[in-house]
Amino acid sequence: MPILHENKNQWIYDAYCNGKFKYNSELELYTYSNPSYPHRKYTKTFDPKFFMSRGDVIHFGNDTYRNNNKLIFDGKELLHLYTEIDDYGSVPPTFVVGDEPGDFNIGDFENLIDHNSINWLSKDKLKEIQIYHENGNIYGKVVIRNELYTININLPEDYTFHTAYFHGSVKKINCYIVNDIIKFNEKNNFLIKTKYDDDDNKLKNLIKKNNNINIATCTIKSSTSTPASFSLMESLWFAYNELSTTKLIDITNNIKFPILWKNLLNNYNHIINDLEHFEFLKFNYTNQLDYIYITEIIGYPIIIEEIKKNINELINDVQNKINKSIENYDDINKRLSFNRESKNILEIYL
Repeated sequence: MPILHENKNQWIYDAYCNGKFKYNSELELYTYSNPSYPHRKYTKTFDPKFFMSRGDVIHFGNDTYRNNNKLIFDGKELLHLYTEIDDYGSVPPTFVVGDEPGDFNIGDFENLIDHNSINWLSKDKLKEIQIYHENGNIYGKVVIRNELYTININLPEDYTFHTAYFHGSVKKINCYIVNDIIKFNEKNNFLIKTKYDDDDNKLKNLIKKNNNINIATCTIKSSTSTPASFSLMESLWFAYNELSTTKLIDITNNIKFPILWKNLLNNYNHIINDLEHFEFLKFNYTNQLDYIYITEIIGYPIIIEEIKKNINELINDVQNKINKSIENYDDINKRLSFNRESKNILEIYL
């Protein structure tokens, strides 16, 4: 089991980081040199293999915050901790957990590396993971060194079309019609319905003319909102294509709604459905009218629904992602990290 070594010589760590302590493959240790004084003969060396084993971590100096000044030994050279998963550093993906000689065990680095409990399973162990479901949730299980581990599997949630994450922005979407249903998203797990039935064929015709349509939030008054303040609002989705654009202060004729309000000063775009809302915004942005453009649009209020996958489809997705990681195992940046939640429970985010 790897151990933590303390070394109070901060200068060794600094020299390692700035390239003055370099690994000498012939001597199999670190030798000191200073490029600023190339003709000086330095004799300082540092030999981690003299007192360290593969997986051991060494901490230099007195800075004890998180994983500052820590390096890990790979049996030959010292390496920085891995920061792709945790900015404070974790065990690198090359230190794998498994049953083979030289493999590590779950939790071996938890007392050496602070702030996380990350583990990397060997290729063989990834192949041994069994996926199952229970009470509508998906889990995995694997045996490591005669210990059975349950794996909590967290599937990504798609917030792309949640109004709270989309407010004030516009997204161009490539839509297509399949079996008279409007779909978008490369995962094919969202569909579009018009809020009002009379608009359904109109939107489909709009998409047939140009598959690329814009999606934006559209704020309307709720039934309890007061006209003067718009204190209560309801956010809807709106699918549309743009027509002509005019600077607000240059508009002389009556405005036909709906329109797209574009404020170049704060990069805020919004659909406006009626004159009352338009006048409300003009009043509140009096000092910014020179930066506001109005775009005539053709479009319709919509409802975006997620197509829920059944449990077997989700299990298949999980297995495919694990298989993909196995196929790309030589690329350490594509390996899957497993966090230990408790003694025999791991957690993975896919």
